[in-house]
Amino acid sequence: MKIIIVIPVIVLMFICNIESFSQCSDAGVCIIGKKTNELFRKNNSNISLGYVLGRSGDPDDISYNTIKLDAEFQIAKFWGVTASMPFSYNTGPSGDASGPGDLSVLGTMLFPIEGIVAISLTIGGKFATGSVNAGDSLPQAYQPGLGTNDLLVGIGLLGNNFNAGIAYQKPFGRSSNNVTRLKRGDDLMFRAGYNMQFDKLNVKAEVLGIKRIKQSSIRVPNSNPEVFEDAADSDFFQVNLVGQISYMLTNRIDVTGFAALPLLKRDTNYDGTKRAFSGGVTLSYRFRL
Repeated sequence: MKIIIVIPVIVLMFICNIESFSQCSDAGVCIIGKKTNELFRKNNSNISLGYVLGRSGDPDDISYNTIKLDAEFQIAKFWGVTASMPFSYNTGPSGDASGPGDLSVLGTMLFPIEGIVAISLTIGGKFATGSVNAGDSLPQAYQPGLGTNDLLVGIGLLGNNFNAGIAYQKPFGRSSNNVTRLKRGDDLMFRAGYNMQFDKLNVKAEVLGIKRIKQSSIRVPNSNPEVFEDAADSDFFQVNLVGQISYMLTNRIDVTGFAALPLLKRDTNYDGTKRAFSGGVTLSYRFRL
């Protein structure tokens, strides 16, 4: 009965049309809690290589092609380290930009409760390793990097088949992008999910939301000396229903596909994280340290 209910939901997510809006990706906060359940439940580490395709939709209609290299290392029974590095090629009406993005590194501690439910505590950062002036004078929305070093913290609740959590991202400083000089507002994220295992197939559904706590600010065009103003509608609230299917090809190798069905959409794309369509596939290799 469970699989009869869940599979149609996942299929619907994969065939949703390009007018659907999903967001929570490149800013960094959504990595918190993404694989904590799998890392500790399966009691092993993994390295994965994935491809994500997305489009921003109106008004700029930028296409984002991203290769992501991720790694989760279980250092001890209740301590893990996660790292993620994207490489992107972004193209739109104004031109194209490509290169490595921003590196994210997180440490997670697990505090078991009666051996079934546990609380996770995560802290780390997103580091400005990506270019913010790739291409020919393109705005921040085209760039592979966000241009700031950010603090990432989160707390989660984990079970055998469920997860829930809340996380916070604090950017420091302003992007050196020549056009917009964007200063992003802080982000607050929540997520809650349920997963089921069917032999070699794992199916997961998750609600994920992100709220920009305060407005971002951008440079007033052609101002010299620079003058900055709040970016209109940049304190957005976004909610997505996320679907994921994983299949064990071997005892060590998994293939995973994902997509998102939006419940609320955002209209602005100052930082380049808005998506009118997104989906991807990842190949993972599990091992023990």
